[in-house]
Amino acid sequence: MGRRDEVEKLVHAQLEGTEIRYGVVPFSFQDLLPVDRYNKPYNGKSLFSGKGIVIVGENAIDNLKLEGDTCYISTSAYSTLTDSRVAEAMVSQLAERFADTALIVDLYAGVGGDTVAFAKVFKRVHAHETNPKKLRFLAHNIKAHGLEERVNVFGNSFDSSSLDGFPLSETIFYLDPEWRGRHLEVADFYPHQMYPDPTETMSGIGKLGGERFILKSPRNFSLGPSSLPHIELQVELYGECNVKYIFFGSSDFLQNVSSLNRKIKLD
Repeated sequence: MGRRDEVEKLVHAQLEGTEIRYGVVPFSFQDLLPVDRYNKPYNGKSLFSGKGIVIVGENAIDNLKLEGDTCYISTSAYSTLTDSRVAEAMVSQLAERFADTALIVDLYAGVGGDTVAFAKVFKRVHAHETNPKKLRFLAHNIKAHGLEERVNVFGNSFDSSSLDGFPLSETIFYLDPEWRGRHLEVADFYPHQMYPDPTETMSGIGKLGGERFILKSPRNFSLGPSSLPHIELQVELYGECNVKYIFFGSSDFLQNVSSLNRKIKLD
């Protein structure tokens, strides 16, 4: 059995019986299994709220024709895409206290898992992605959800000039950087095991006047002994805490966050 046939068989086994449509486009030597970053199987609710998906190898992206309302995910993004249930649960919590937020900035948007969840609730989202292959899928996946009027897509790192008049102090900056290393197994997971280092990113934006930050992190993430004031929101999936969202910023921001449900349990 060829590698593509093997992957198609695995994906079919995981998604059989769901409403999700899928396909697999030839890919390179990279390993691919139909599981998320917690080694749990995806199901029809996990990927872009059950939209049709196509998993694409890095070597097939440039010449691929993107069609209709099908969402596209590269092999490198497949295992790191935020589960739709997790993203939408966090955004729902956020909207309870910050529904009038003028702008959400997704600093590491990838192929758009979190961006889509934000744009379903908030009126304006800026999505930044520097990887040109992911950027192409990001723009298409936003359009596939009919959210292009709410999302501005940028192919560069954040620059204050992109705010287009939105006040920095009232903008929420969301960070979900790449997790590196044996991050779910080690006793503690620190900022230098993320790329880019989120503390450096937040510090830079903070110097410009940013006051509201949300960092998505592994369950065992630690800021160390000299941590900034923060509040954590945990999401429990599959009966255990798989991910947490850490809120940083001004005292007013954290005071509003403090009223949120600190632990979300999902089936």
